[in-house]
Amino acid sequence: MSNLYVIQPAFTTGEISPAVGSRVDIDQYKSALLNAENTVIRPYGGCYRRQGSQYIGELKYSDKEAVLVSFYNSETDAYLLEVGYQYIRIWKDGAYTGIELSTPYTRPGQLQFTQSGDVMIICSGYFPVKQLRHKTDGWDLIDMEITEPYYDSLLDTTEDNKVTPSGTTGDITITSQKSIFASGMEGGYIQIKQEMSSQTLSGTWGEETASWTSGELYVGEKWKIITHGTHHYQIVLQKRDTEGGPWKEFRKYTSNDDQNYTESGSETDPCYLRMIVDVWNDDEASKSKLTVDLTRLPYTHTGTAKITSVQSGTVIKATVKDNLGSTEAVSSYAFSSWSNYFGYPQLSCFFQDRLIFAANWKNPYTLWMSRTGDYPNFSVEKADGTLTDDSAIKMDLIVRNSYQIRHLVPSQDLVVLTSGNEWVISGDSVLTPTKAYPKAQTMRGSSTCLPQHIGNRIIHVQRSGSTVRDLGYQYESDNYNGDELDILATHLVKNHKLVSSAYCQEPDSTLFFVRDDGVLLAFTIIREQKVFAWSHFVTDGSYKWIVAIPRDENDELYAIVERTINGQTKRYIEQFPVMRDDRDEYVDSYVTGSGNSISLPHLIGKTICIVGDGIRQQDEVVPADGIVQLDETYTRIIAGLPYTTKIEQPAMEISLQEGTLQARVHKINAVTLRVENSYGGKVGLTFDKMDELRYDEEYTLYSGDLIQSVPLYNIGANTRNHLCILSNEPYPFRLNAIIKEVSVDGGMVKSYNG
Repeated sequence: MSNLYVIQPAFTTGEISPAVGSRVDIDQYKSALLNAENTVIRPYGGCYRRQGSQYIGELKYSDKEAVLVSFYNSETDAYLLEVGYQYIRIWKDGAYTGIELSTPYTRPGQLQFTQSGDVMIICSGYFPVKQLRHKTDGWDLIDMEITEPYYDSLLDTTEDNKVTPSGTTGDITITSQKSIFASGMEGGYIQIKQEMSSQTLSGTWGEETASWTSGELYVGEKWKIITHGTHHYQIVLQKRDTEGGPWKEFRKYTSNDDQNYTESGSETDPCYLRMIVDVWNDDEASKSKLTVDLTRLPYTHTGTAKITSVQSGTVIKATVKDNLGSTEAVSSYAFSSWSNYFGYPQLSCFFQDRLIFAANWKNPYTLWMSRTGDYPNFSVEKADGTLTDDSAIKMDLIVRNSYQIRHLVPSQDLVVLTSGNEWVISGDSVLTPTKAYPKAQTMRGSSTCLPQHIGNRIIHVQRSGSTVRDLGYQYESDNYNGDELDILATHLVKNHKLVSSAYCQEPDSTLFFVRDDGVLLAFTIIREQKVFAWSHFVTDGSYKWIVAIPRDENDELYAIVERTINGQTKRYIEQFPVMRDDRDEYVDSYVTGSGNSISLPHLIGKTICIVGDGIRQQDEVVPADGIVQLDETYTRIIAGLPYTTKIEQPAMEISLQEGTLQARVHKINAVTLRVENSYGGKVGLTFDKMDELRYDEEYTLYSGDLIQSVPLYNIGANTRNHLCILSNEPYPFRLNAIIKEVSVDGGMVKSYNG
């Protein structure tokens, strides 16, 4: 046998599946691992034992669903929201603030959150959109005030079905010829359009000096005033914007003998006009004769009313919001897009200074965009018959099939992910009702797992829930497309669904996913450096939900972890500290303290690992009172659940003169592990039979090369030789490279396959 020295200097491919465990032909194989359990892959190549998770607190209900949400104002003003069954609790800096708000939400996993400043918009689809507000004096949760809702296309039923309002203002009854109303419409609005004829106020004066004030005339759009005669009168035209509002001078006409006026105008908003006529020259009053006609020209009147109760399929009670034109029966009416009956928005985001809502149960493929700069206003306005550029916009995203909108990702463009395809609304120009062109891109679809925006790419989980893809603009094809990011690690996602995601940009650009079986996947991704590295976390329990909270210069990962304590299911909030050289917490659900005891009431009955002043103590079972007594007094105690890190290399590949090393008999004589600030660990060819790594000083972190022979345990030379490394001590283990001394035989072996 000849000796060769083989180095793996980096692990930036991360964990690969057995299906590609023999793909020695691809570049990624050189930096791959077959197993990377409870590790993180650092961007510069190292494979490090993950940090332990710190116990923060117990959920309000351990038997009900809950999610974690980030509320971020600044690096020093970030909060963790525990959103559970009909409540929201506020946490800050790893502690419960004592603030709890009541909510109507029973399915928190279906909620969607969008933050703008100190206000968070919450969409559920089942309740009116709400706002969570952080104020100087606390927090509150209120219904978002929609000043003007969007109305679906007008229902013009001509003579087949008309609705008749009982009044034009106040509380009214609206009756339909056919059954069109249904329970659940309460709280929504009905819009009624009526064609209004012209109306004229006229007056004639002569040989008198008394003043005269006309009645008021409601003007929908255009008006005209005409004076006739020889007179010395002054006509003041007054205007007010609302019924009961103050009158203001609008026009003034003064005549000296035979001067008369004809004027017309057009108003942007409906208003009220009236005339005040007075003699301005008393000496000439006896010679005056005046006729004035103030006319409202025909227009289409739009009135709205809020539905307060549904009496039957043909009768509703309503409160008028915008005055109706008359009590005549009309055939042009429409309902607002959102109500209990039609559903409420399920998603929201901000794009080009518009608030965008998406999807209700009636229209799961629809986007509604507010007026520019006026977020609660979803009205439309016409000028000279054309929609104004700032009007609200409605878009239906349908190509062959109508798919449920699942995510909105605003950036330079607005990316819309549905259950069956992906859309882009360009941000190259200002979005207007006449310049809003959604374009379908790819036909893959997305699951409900939250996508993450990383750099200029969107990482999302495909419709099946078990494929991770990215999406971004590609110049070559002039559209959005992307790659499957788990193609080399399909064993981590196959036959599973990814249910929650979080992205920690700092310090290592790591994307996390919670799998439906409670395993936490970690994916280090730096596209420009071609780093795409998977690993996975397991614990004594299962991970349920994750979120990243920015703090200082880093992002902290919080998780809901389900554990079985004394036969009972408990759900805890736990936090993974940012990986730094000075961190020393390598147990799960840990607490810290000092003295000669440590309190862990959340782990009663569990066997815990204890480190006192850097030295591992005897494992203990947490007693019924939750307090573990120690033999000595310590200045720093760390206690929590142990976990094991496993690292396994795939089969080596060396270019030999005779060809490949694959299927050739070879033996690993010795191994050098290049580590940094590490202690503990074992090495072997299987995880069942391993030798402890040797250190010169006990309980002292070491940086450098650990050189050790590999225990063969009757394996000897074989064709596979998967080097295995294990660390189950409560200390860091940071592996930067593996160097192996290998003896290569000349043939193959059939009786043993390693």
